Amino acid sequence: MTAAAAHPAGPHGGAAAARQPFVWLALGMAAVALGGFARSYYLKRLFATPALPLVLHAHALLMSGWLSVFIVQSWLIAARRVAWHRRLGVAAAVLAALVVLSGAALTVLAFEREARAHAVGKFHYLLLINLVNLLLFAGLIGAGLALRARAEVHKRLMLLAAVTILAPAAARVALLAGHAPLLQFLAFYGCILGCVLVDSLWHRRLHPVHGVIAELEGGDDYQCATSSGDGAPAQARGDSMPAASGASGQYPRSMSTTASIGSPAA
Repeated sequence: MTAAAAHPAGPHGGAAAARQPFVWLALGMAAVALGGFARSYYLKRLFATPALPLVLHAHALLMSGWLSVFIVQSWLIAARRVAWHRRLGVAAAVLAALVVLSGAALTVLAFEREARAHAVGKFHYLLLINLVNLLLFAGLIGAGLALRARAEVHKRLMLLAAVTILAPAAARVALLAGHAPLLQFLAFYGCILGCVLVDSLWHRRLHPVHGVIAELEGGDDYQCATSSGDGAPAQARGDSMPAASGASGQYPRSMSTTASIGSPAA
């Protein structure tokens, strides 16, 4: 879901789309998501990770569906298939709403499960981060839809919305190098910075949307994380996106808008 301004369809739309940076950025996001969730979801059979509850499968499918539609929307507008882009935009908006609802519900349920068990687990510290990222995602999608007539603003708001839900995947990729919280935040910030740099270098200027929203995305997550204090458990502070667990009675980590959804069963 990138731009909704009218461009006449051209005979070489596919070739033109292949030269547009937003198409490649969308594909890059898919690669990050695949890398982050290969073990616990996409390629879980190869890694023999535990089975996921049905509710987590539903959330993961919603997340995967939204990202897939985002890629198609990016290609459609780059190929100047604006009419199809607008039609599919309705489905993308519905998927985005379902992502927010399912992500919020699973986060709250995981927090409640810890509370009922009288355990101070990672979701005591991730609750605020999750909800803030969900709010950012919803706000960016809403703003993008409201400003869809302004193509240059619309497509960048949607791009940054897609980056927002890359946080868990980027953090999981960072865990391959170590469990330090800083690595996870740097991985997420690197995704934001990469999108901003590619867009700015391609168009030879920094668009105002990037300057304002990118700072908001990164700053809010960091402030929420540091507000947990030094007393946070090591798992909550250093393993906010752990790999799928094989521990008995523990759900495997799933796709979430900001953090994994697995937590000990009540």
